[in-house]
Amino acid sequence: MLSEKCINAYRAQYPEDDCGYDESTGDIMIESTDGKLFCPSADETDESFLERLSRSSAAGRNLFYKEWRSFEYQPECEY
Repeated sequence: MLSEKCINAYRAQYPEDDCGYDESTGDIMIESTDGKLFCPSADETDESFLERLSRSSAAGRNLFYKEWRSFEYQPECEY
């Protein structure tokens, strides 16, 4: 599981997004300003998260939107 250090670093770099722990999965989730949700793969580590954050800064765009999988809550499921 990713640490709070990752959440704090993401929030500092992208304060317009929401980033926090998802109650149903316990994983970090990112919600972009347009309401899209993104979640990490099972093998995401603090190191890979922070490295992606650094690459995003260098690229001038949020690579989490491209490299993480999108997530949609299923309307018929209870979470």
